[in-house]
Amino acid sequence: MLKSLPILKPEWYTPQAEQGSQNPTRFLLRPLNGVELCDVSLVRKGNGFAFDEAGARALLKYGLVGWDKFSDPDGALHRFSADQERNLEHLSLELVAELSLEIWLRSRLSEEQRKNLSSQRTSQQSEGSPSTASAADGEGIATSEAPPR
Repeated sequence: MLKSLPILKPEWYTPQAEQGSQNPTRFLLRPLNGVELCDVSLVRKGNGFAFDEAGARALLKYGLVGWDKFSDPDGALHRFSADQERNLEHLSLELVAELSLEIWLRSRLSEEQRKNLSSQRTSQQSEGSPSTASAADGEGIATSEAPPR
């Protein structure tokens, strides 16, 4: 018997540049479901795949659901908007690459891997502490060795 996907819950993510900071900027990211992943376009790059601009935009459109302590160069806090295009205007290319890759990785985990990740986070971090991951090396927006679905 087939089973539906578990509810994909958003979790906080701290970018690499903010790791170790006492008051870091955090982004609330949600894994994408199967239909949303259909909008993510990939291009073959070497032995793997890379997101093109449309793929990164789709990942962020569906997967970026909030932020905390994200400010402009003058220190004024950006408010997260219901207008996703407006939110994306505030992101540097480096943040686009890092956040889209993190959303992609979270979206590609199996149910068992998500459970293991959740139990690891619970045992290693206090409640409310951000999760972290690293961005892929190389050119392009982001890369993954996993083939597209």
